[in-house]
Amino acid sequence: MKSFAGFRRRHVLCALVTGIFLGFGGEALAANLYPGDSLDRGEGIYSDDRRYHLIMQDDGNLVLYAAGGRALWATGTDGVAIRHAVMQTDGNLVLYDYANRPRWASGTDGQPGTYLAVQDDGNVVLYRPKMPIWASNSQQSSEHCESQAGLRPGQVLGRGTSIASTNGAYSFVMQDDGNLVLYRSGGPALWATGTDGISVRHAVMQDDGNLVLYDYANRPRWASNTHGNPGSFLEVQCDGNVVVYKPHVAIWATNTVQR
Repeated sequence: MKSFAGFRRRHVLCALVTGIFLGFGGEALAANLYPGDSLDRGEGIYSDDRRYHLIMQDDGNLVLYAAGGRALWATGTDGVAIRHAVMQTDGNLVLYDYANRPRWASGTDGQPGTYLAVQDDGNVVLYRPKMPIWASNSQQSSEHCESQAGLRPGQVLGRGTSIASTNGAYSFVMQDDGNLVLYRSGGPALWATGTDGISVRHAVMQDDGNLVLYDYANRPRWASNTHGNPGSFLEVQCDGNVVVYKPHVAIWATNTVQR
């Protein structure tokens, strides 16, 4: 992975010319990050139609939200001391900590001139001019649920039980084989904990914010590693994403938004 060249620069003039820079409160309301641009903690950019928001959260997670606060995609770096996200001149999107160590990357280095776009369809894409080379794969359909199904703090999902999204399109199943799996209804598995063959008793949405699978000896066998976030809850969304929210802020996701 190539290192950050050492300086930040904002393409404010370019954004002004295209009419998409509206900044207020530290927010750059532009649809793109150009080579050398960065997002510090607490900063974000919007799609042109302002329905989608990519934000570098204070908890270290880079998250894409739809209008209404529904999380569509995340880097899964909450709890990491991330300083900023950098759209590097070598084409790599990288999250750096305060020691200037890379902690997450798109793996697209070697593609100079690449820029990031937050699109009106809900997809975040890295383009090597006119050619997509990486995407969050979070395009949205017109379908949306006003309510969501999930687990509240302290609730348990036992072996052989499941939670269905309110549109009936997705099921989050605690299987008898010990695997916690997300399925598209009548279709393939989209995500799993990989704990099949382990004597998992149940999945617990703990009061501390951690989603944990326990075996019959009460030993933790898998976790979302989101402890330290009391009041967090899990939602099985109508778009196919399963998300743990610390009220209004996504801290973990399966990143399985479906087209």
